[in-house]
Amino acid sequence: MDQGHIFAQHNYALMCENGKGGEQDFKEARYYYKLAAAQQSKESQNNYALMCQHGKGEPPNMVEVEKYFKMAQANQSKSPPLKPL
Repeated sequence: MDQGHIFAQHNYALMCENGKGGEQDFKEARYYYKLAAAQQSKESQNNYALMCQHGKGEPPNMVEVEKYFKMAQANQSKSPPLKPL
């Protein structure tokens, strides 16, 4: 998944965040959301920002929250929607 497949990264992050297929792992979820977010996935940018806001996996980080919510907003019409699990 570290090879840049945006859909795999986002879906794996969702699974980690929600504990589907294994134990819930917020740190792992944040890591993969951030990888997919760097590739302009608006869903991953939004989810990463929410995890940063709520302190899931690490303490809250409002600088990251603002940065990634702005990125998601800017990508609203640019990137195609991701397919749900």
